[in-house]
Amino acid sequence: MVVRSQKKIYNCEKKTKNIRQPEQEAWLENNNKKEQLEDKAMKTAAQYFGEDLLPYLGVKGKVLRVAPTEHIHLEARRLEDDFNFEMTDGSYRHLEFESDQITVHDLRRFRVYESYLSMTLGAPVSTVVICTANVRNPKTELINGESIYKVQVVCLKDKDGERILKLLEKRREKGKKLGKSRLIPLLLTPLMAGTSSVEDRISRSLELIRCREAGIKKEDRQRMESILYAFAVKLLKGEALEKVKERFGMTLLGEMLVADGERKGRLDGELLKLISLTRGMTLRGFLADQISELLGEDITVIRKICGILRQENYTIDDEEVLKKYKNLS
Repeated sequence: MVVRSQKKIYNCEKKTKNIRQPEQEAWLENNNKKEQLEDKAMKTAAQYFGEDLLPYLGVKGKVLRVAPTEHIHLEARRLEDDFNFEMTDGSYRHLEFESDQITVHDLRRFRVYESYLSMTLGAPVSTVVICTANVRNPKTELINGESIYKVQVVCLKDKDGERILKLLEKRREKGKKLGKSRLIPLLLTPLMAGTSSVEDRISRSLELIRCREAGIKKEDRQRMESILYAFAVKLLKGEALEKVKERFGMTLLGEMLVADGERKGRLDGELLKLISLTRGMTLRGFLADQISELLGEDITVIRKICGILRQENYTIDDEEVLKKYKNLS
C-alpha cells in the first residue's frame, strides 16, 4: 500500500538527491515544519468554518467538533475529504468545495467518502458541497441501480463578492469599525461571483482583516486568515498560489503553532470522546496504529488508552479509563 506521506518522502528525496547531507537535512526540516504549520492552519480553518460559516450558508445542525479528514483504506489508498464535522446529534457532516461542475465521478467519490466514514465511525454521514460562482446547474443526485444518492449543494454564484469587498473598503476609508459580523461574509468572497480574480479577492480580504479598522480580537483574526489560506490552497495554483502565500507569510502560521503548543493538556470531555471512539474501534478489530491514523490522534495517547482497556478486559467504563490515563500521564 502506498500512502500520501510515503509519496512526500519520496519526492523530498528526489528533489534533494544532489544536495550535500547537512543541506539536505536542513531542507527536509524546513519542509516538514512548513507542512506542520499548514496542517495547523487547515485544522483551524475547519473549526472556524463549522462554527461560524456553516450557519451563514444556511446549513442546518450544530457542530460539536471537527472530525478527521484522512481515512486509511487498508486495501487501497488514503482517502481525504475537505472538512468533516461531528454534529451534536451524533451524526457527521462531510463538507466539499467544488470550483468546477459536479460530475458523476465526483458524486461517486463523495459516496465513497461517506460510506467509509460511516462504516468506520458507526454513524450517519451526509455531504454538503459548496460551489464557487463557476458552477452552474450542479448535479445533486446519483442513480446507482435501485439506490439514489443525494448531496446538499450550496451555490454562491448569485452572491457578489466584489460588492462586499467594496462596501468594506469604503467603510475602512471613512475610519469606521468593520467588526466580526461584517467580516464573516468577506471570507466567502473567493467563492462568489466577481469581476476581480480569486487571487485579488483573497489579498484584499486579507488586508481588510489585518487593518486597524477591523476591530477584531487576535484569535478571530488568526481564524479568519486560516479560512482564506485554506481557500487559497484549494482554489489557486502555481504562481498565483505562491504569491498569495507570500502575503500570508509565516507570521499567522507561526502564531497559531505557538499558541497550540502552549495549550495545557486536553479537556476531559475531549478525552472521554476519544476513549469511547477507541473502545468501539478496538472491539471492531482496529489496531492502535490504525486508530491513530484514522482519528488523526497521537499514537502514544491511543496506545495508552488501548493498554488500559486490554488490562481491564474492557470491563470498566470511560470515566474509569480516564482516571487511569491521567495517572499514567
